[in-house]
Amino acid sequence: MDWPGAFALTLACELPVVFAATRPLPAPGVLLAAIGANCVTHPLAWRLSMALPPENYLAGAAGIETGVFLAEALWYRGWLRLGLGRACIVSLLANAASAITGWLLW
Repeated sequence: MDWPGAFALTLACELPVVFAATRPLPAPGVLLAAIGANCVTHPLAWRLSMALPPENYLAGAAGIETGVFLAEALWYRGWLRLGLGRACIVSLLANAASAITGWLLW
């Protein structure tokens, strides 16, 4: 899969989760926050994952996903004014959905 396909898959997985986990926040703000978070984190995560050697892929991918989770949690906290706990839950659920889907398709 190329980067545009992976990015589209990530958005398809994460947007519904972010919407559900941030109810009743206004949809336009949630949409912008979720797309913005992924525009910031996904390109770097993709490049880093492509550079991982096969023998270290799982450990490296886990480290990359941890960094993405933390960055996006902070993003949601700031942009959506969520408490830290809720922002972490939103980020964890969204990133788990896209990571699991990506690994299943890989």
